[in-house]
Order: sequence, then structure tokens, then C-alpha cells
Amino acid sequence: MPYLLTEEDIPKAGAVLADAFSRDPLWNRVFEKYPRLNAEPAAFFETPVRICRRFGQVWASSPALEGVMAWIPAEKSRVTFWQALRSGALGLFLRIGPAAGRAMERIFNPMERDRFEYTAGLS
Repeated sequence: MPYLLTEEDIPKAGAVLADAFSRDPLWNRVFEKYPRLNAEPAAFFETPVRICRRFGQVWASSPALEGVMAWIPAEKSRVTFWQALRSGALGLFLRIGPAAGRAMERIFNPMERDRFEYTAGLS
């Protein structure tokens, strides 16, 4: 039975996602280059879970969180810098440092532009 995540589930969801992406070449490259980020991969993945809980939905396969899926509907998907900070990104950026934060922008900004371009008429 699907399970809607609560605030208390966020740390475990971050760990599940860190494990799921642990063999992903992109994330391995990022984590390898930024040791502060590599030290806390589960904490890194908690941030998108927090943002998706606030502006969308986060579900798991069961309360045991064997798998996690998170999304934001197209009409709410343009999360601003301030919305991200209020959702927990500030804590992440304080832990990982400005260099890793800038690297995340370089990785995600092009993907975000493409996502917006391809989904602009869907909301």
C-alpha cells in the first residue's frame, strides 16, 4: 500500500535516495570532487525530499520506505531560491560549502531550463 511521507520520514528517505543514486556516474563525479558533500550523501538527498513535500508529494512503497518517489506538479515546479531556503536548502549549503553549491547550480540549471521548456504548456 503506498505511503505518504511525513516530516519524520525525511532522513530515512534521504538515505534511500543516496543508496539508489550511489552508482550513478553523475553523482559519483560530484561527490568525488566535493568531499564535504560526499561525507553526507543522505543529508544531500533530504533537501529535494523536503522541497517536494512542501510543493508537491513524496510517496514510498510502504512505511518501511523500500523505495521513494517525489515530484512537484508543473504549475508549482518553479521553486525560487527563497522557497528552497525555507524548505531546508540553507542547512545543506552550510554543510556542503559554497563550491559544491555552485557545482549544483552548474549541473541543475541547464536541466531546469530544459524541463521548463518542455513542460511549460502542461500546467
